[in-house]
Amino acid sequence: MEEIAEHPDYLRARKLYCDSFLALFDRNPFLIRLLTDSSRYLVFTLSVILNANHDAERRETWFSVGRLKEQMAAFGMTSPRHVDHLIERMQAVGFVDVSNAPRDRRVKLLRLTDRMLSHDREWMATDYIILDTLCPQHRYAGVRNRDPAVHAAIRRQSLALLPEGARLLSAQTDLLLFFSRPGGLMVLEALFEGALSSPGGRECPFAFGDVAERFGLSRSHVRGVMRDAEAAGFVRLHGRGGRAVEILPRLWRSDAIGHGVGARLRDIAFLRASAELVAQSYVPGEPAENGVDAAGVIGDRADASARQ
Repeated sequence: MEEIAEHPDYLRARKLYCDSFLALFDRNPFLIRLLTDSSRYLVFTLSVILNANHDAERRETWFSVGRLKEQMAAFGMTSPRHVDHLIERMQAVGFVDVSNAPRDRRVKLLRLTDRMLSHDREWMATDYIILDTLCPQHRYAGVRNRDPAVHAAIRRQSLALLPEGARLLSAQTDLLLFFSRPGGLMVLEALFEGALSSPGGRECPFAFGDVAERFGLSRSHVRGVMRDAEAAGFVRLHGRGGRAVEILPRLWRSDAIGHGVGARLRDIAFLRASAELVAQSYVPGEPAENGVDAAGVIGDRADASARQ
């Protein structure tokens, strides 16, 4: 985690991530509404993981409404009705199909559509940008190239990491100010976009009204998020309407640590997924370089991960 935050090329990698994230969601009201807050983000992410681990022959792995609610509860999201509403929303936009289990019609099974899986591959490619930029020797080409087999294997291996992920991410309390607000993640990325594009990365243009229009939020909501961030010591606002914002050291550090936590979990999932695919004689990655093939590199890294 610390290695990512302290890497000399971190800010360049952070900007690449920011640019890719905003290109994926910018002025896309459909996706913004679907993923506007932490509970919707969790439903989306947990759904992809549970879908990848579904085995029709093993009831305990079924991707069901009940199992999704259990996983949401582990992250502190304890309202079953809210989960039902989010499932209905995903179904309405063609991201998920709902059916009765053939052997027990009381159980509602979920299945993700190609549309949702395609979007998740795009999102995963964005999530791995920082690792791919700072650690190119680890060969994340399968993620970068949106390889469906690599994507599915990573999501399968992510299931075992959920408890650790919940523990580590819950410790990043500073970022909860943004993650717990509707559209807060979009506001945060827009803020870093401006800072990382400005000379010195300090004070940057940030008009509340422009940000609100960009992400389908109200101006008062954006203003409230930023005023709370200023009160918490994350930013300093300059001028009426937040015409310029300065990110303070605390938020720079918290954001970097948060990305370091995410990078560590993603790398472990990638290592385990690579080992799974090599065992199946499926070798994702780039062509051999300097006489070392991709399978050897992946296998060596997977062995190292297993020893951790």
